[in-house]
Amino acid sequence: MKGFNEFILVYKLQSVFYGVLTLLHNKSMQTKEVGAQEINELLARLRNYDSLIGNYEQHVILPDEDTYSIKLTNGSLRIYIEELRDKQSLLQYRLREIAARFREKK
Repeated sequence: MKGFNEFILVYKLQSVFYGVLTLLHNKSMQTKEVGAQEINELLARLRNYDSLIGNYEQHVILPDEDTYSIKLTNGSLRIYIEELRDKQSLLQYRLREIAARFREKK
């Protein structure tokens, strides 16, 4: 019976280990960084709703908020990670909401 209990314990530990690995893998896939080209494509679409949105300079991921902070030539813009992941299917109202987050440099 002792061998069987040890087998069950090892099985449970393996299950927990693989579960943790899966969670870590999924989290790393969720925060996969996008490049400047992808951000510029979205910025071009956003300029249809706010022509004051400047040109891309750089971006950083803010993991606590699941957003990209994008520095522009004349201000900044925050974009949620899931919006960049699914940028081709963003509806007009959603694009307007994103464009409204533009903050002009003072």
